Amino acid sequence: MLKKWVKENACILMVGVENQTQKDGTISLRIMNYNASVYQRLLSHKRPLVPVITFVLYFGLEKPWEKAKSIYELIEVPGALEEFIPDFRAKVIDLGALEDETIESFQSDMKEIAKFIKLSRQGKKEFTFKGKLDHFAMVARLLSTLSSMNVPKEKWEELEEGGQNDMEHVFNYFSEEKTKKILNQGISQGLERGRIETKQTDLEILQWLQAHDRLDLSIQALQCSDIEGFKKRVLEHSI
Repeated sequence: MLKKWVKENACILMVGVENQTQKDGTISLRIMNYNASVYQRLLSHKRPLVPVITFVLYFGLEKPWEKAKSIYELIEVPGALEEFIPDFRAKVIDLGALEDETIESFQSDMKEIAKFIKLSRQGKKEFTFKGKLDHFAMVARLLSTLSSMNVPKEKWEELEEGGQNDMEHVFNYFSEEKTKKILNQGISQGLERGRIETKQTDLEILQWLQAHDRLDLSIQALQCSDIEGFKKRVLEHSI
């Protein structure tokens, strides 16, 4: 995405935005090539050259950006040659690593996206903020993709048309879909348990685990024949 800053009908600055969900150690080379192509386009159209800046927005949920951001981090440049080999550094904005004050200063849906990424990296499984979204379907689809939920865009559009346009509805739907996914996984594996249970009973088990922030034990719970003993061990932090 490329934006132009215009003053008195003249372009004075061009700002590009590159979205990244995966870390790329060669990002400096890519951005350098991207900026060069913009300058080349200006030259070919005989337009005045203006500064070109490209920001990289990193949306990674699991870990902060740890890859190289500059050419000097990619290649070993002897000190005597540094004056002949210019460095180039990509401006990477790691949304999940921003300070809370910075995130709160955002005036767009990016505030809620950054909050989600930061809390996800901290291992949070419950989200309580209820910010309204200007572009609900688009943001929800982005977050579902980042979370590997792959919820169809039509579902988000349906919720938006029904007036459900805040972050709470995104998280509620994520929670429901995650519970169904784990439940279906357990049932499809043909789990053999020494008790007769219905899907509703299984759902109650999953909801109990979710309330205690232990959905990571879902498959073990569905395989367990002594669910009360299992719950006791969870509460005693023995598993």
